Amino acid sequence: VPYPKFDYSTNILVWDIHPSVAKSFMEGKLGLGVGISIQRVNFELRQTVLVPTDFPRPYDFFPYDAWMKTNGWGIGFNAGVLYKYSPKLQFGLSYRSPVKVDLSGSLKLEMYYPLINVAGSQILGGTAQDKDGNFKPTLSLPGEVGFGVMFKPIEKLVLTSDISSVNWSKFESIDTKDFTLTPGQGDTLSLDVRDAKIQFNWKNIMRFSLGGEYMLKEKLAVRGGYFFEKSPIPNSTFTLLIPDVGDKHGINMGLSYKISSFELGYDYQLLVYKKREVSNFEDVNGDGRFDNMPGTYKMLSHCSGFSFTYRF
Repeated sequence: VPYPKFDYSTNILVWDIHPSVAKSFMEGKLGLGVGISIQRVNFELRQTVLVPTDFPRPYDFFPYDAWMKTNGWGIGFNAGVLYKYSPKLQFGLSYRSPVKVDLSGSLKLEMYYPLINVAGSQILGGTAQDKDGNFKPTLSLPGEVGFGVMFKPIEKLVLTSDISSVNWSKFESIDTKDFTLTPGQGDTLSLDVRDAKIQFNWKNIMRFSLGGEYMLKEKLAVRGGYFFEKSPIPNSTFTLLIPDVGDKHGINMGLSYKISSFELGYDYQLLVYKKREVSNFEDVNGDGRFDNMPGTYKMLSHCSGFSFTYRF
């Protein structure tokens, strides 16, 4: 039986339908806005998990492939306040609620067996056994609160800064219930995942951002910015399922050009991640399965994009 090509794969797609309304007060100095966030989430994870056996080394752990495919809906809301203290100074406050997504889908577990050179073993090497089932987990997505300042020292220059807090601690785990794998009668290995969880245990984080825009000409603007964000993922649950390698520094720059009611833009972003070293396997919730993957991880990301805007 061929082993899967990839040990880890992730596919997360979120559609956010976001009707909003806003109104100004105090002769335009104060603005209030609220909105509803209707989210459709496709959430697919695939990972290799090592489970302990009763065999001596080097057969003390067997790998099984866990492949989860789910989708579902969730509803949240957001709100914001903008206060224009003066033509040169503005303040903003925003809030986005946590969203609980009720997922439904399938979970496939497949155990892979090596050739066991141990007396009494009935394991047939090079084989696999699988089990499929449906389940309905709940995925908790985080909320966020932010505060920002805009300052316009001269007519052509706008400077911004903001700080935000994201409660990633909501992203704790996904239950995988009512599954049992047993290789066969008389074997010394059994796999029971009724109490197993895909463990995350992420932490709340802060994000700090600075930015600016300068009008080189009447229709041409250049922009630049920087942000710092800590990684919410602890070493105890870090794997390549969601490769947020470490604390990151983001540098971005871009420009835009206006043509009548149209605007063309280009943006580039560089993400530099702090190196992460995970030294030991850890079983966070004591279910007999390791929740992380030791190793040394490095990552550098380049992102760019073009935009097209039409103003009515």
